[in-house]
Amino acid sequence: MERCFGGVQTPHSVGEFAKRRQCDCFCIFCFNEPFLYERDGVLVRGEAGDMLINAPGTFIYHGPVPEAETGFINDWIYLSGIDLQPLLEKYPLPLNTAFHIDQAHILRTLILELLRESAAEEDGVQDRLFYLVGTAIIDLYRLYNYTYLKQKVQVRLEETRKEMLRTPEQNWSLETMAQHSGYSVSRFCALYKDYFGVSPKQELLSARLSVACRLLKYTNSSVSDIAESCGFQSVGYFSRYFKQEMGLSPREYARNAIK
Repeated sequence: MERCFGGVQTPHSVGEFAKRRQCDCFCIFCFNEPFLYERDGVLVRGEAGDMLINAPGTFIYHGPVPEAETGFINDWIYLSGIDLQPLLEKYPLPLNTAFHIDQAHILRTLILELLRESAAEEDGVQDRLFYLVGTAIIDLYRLYNYTYLKQKVQVRLEETRKEMLRTPEQNWSLETMAQHSGYSVSRFCALYKDYFGVSPKQELLSARLSVACRLLKYTNSSVSDIAESCGFQSVGYFSRYFKQEMGLSPREYARNAIK
């Protein structure tokens, strides 16, 4: 009969590693702090919130990182007699390597429910276990995909932002930024504001303003030349925006600057 063995918030003291052994079933772990674990015979680092699914035949061996002051806590479960392979073929998750998901704490609730059911002496316990394990794998798969996509979105936005701030003088229209990131204009603007706390247009104007201040302070270029070189559409708009943000006109700012 299938049974589950596990625990939640299991403490490990400083320097304490799990006993190295070859697992004979699927094992799922979630770590609250940074940790080391064995992968392909080598100890590698995992981070807080990471999960680890060990397949049968692999070695379980994990413990705290060298700099840990209080050890670490993890949640874990051994799914004895339950074959996850068919589920994982349909809902693929990384095996034998740490991966991160948001809301990793949900595994704790699933583990407690699995342990309660596994200990029950009621009809249908095996079917119930298969149902709960299937639900757990699907939930983890969804969260893994969501986390992966979220990280991918952030990378694309950061690449666009970095290039825009590196060359603010170029014609960075919202359409150009959105195309660079691979999103529609409306989606790009919403994601950008959500990730960076400022609209892309406002950040572009701030970057252009910073360049303009340096040019006004350290060169003798005309206001119109500076406006054009910083990417402003007209000297009039540049002058109005500059005074709005700096409290001085570009000419007043230049006169007050020590060159």
